[in-house]
Amino acid sequence: MAVVIRTHFNNQRWCGPCRQPAKDARCALCFDDGRVPRSPQPDDEICSGLCWERDICSHHEWPCTPKGHTWGDRVQPGDQVFFVYREPAGGYTIWGYTHVFSVEHHPRTHGDEAHDGYAFLRVDDFVPILIENRPRGLTAEQLVGAVWGQGAYRYLSHAEAERIEKMLEDSHGLG
Repeated sequence: MAVVIRTHFNNQRWCGPCRQPAKDARCALCFDDGRVPRSPQPDDEICSGLCWERDICSHHEWPCTPKGHTWGDRVQPGDQVFFVYREPAGGYTIWGYTHVFSVEHHPRTHGDEAHDGYAFLRVDDFVPILIENRPRGLTAEQLVGAVWGQGAYRYLSHAEAERIEKMLEDSHGLG
């Protein structure tokens, strides 16, 4: 089963902490209380916040949230993964596409404090889609077939995943 993961924007191509997040309108959601584990400070040159987004493209993993939950058996190695972020105007942008490498079925109980209690989805190496090739201005209905309230991910039916993949192929030559 495919999954679409809603992330925050990262102005370092999801490979490190953002630079000057207060000056980048796409980083605005990170300053809202409760949106990330630790919010950045308004005067940060390098983001002092703590988020999962800062290293998706270098560590290739995403946690199952909330803490203590697991991915279960719905996602399997080889399944498609689409990454999106929300634009300041409210539409979604698809910024990444890869496949599941492995699935942790139990929350971690050792390691660094930020990872304890979370089960992670590991994905194959990938790089963000070039900014000029990213499908932008999409609605939640176009992505997941319904309004997207809380939560960072949604499972996709085979037909929904094919529709998104076709959108990437047709509009941007990707896939």
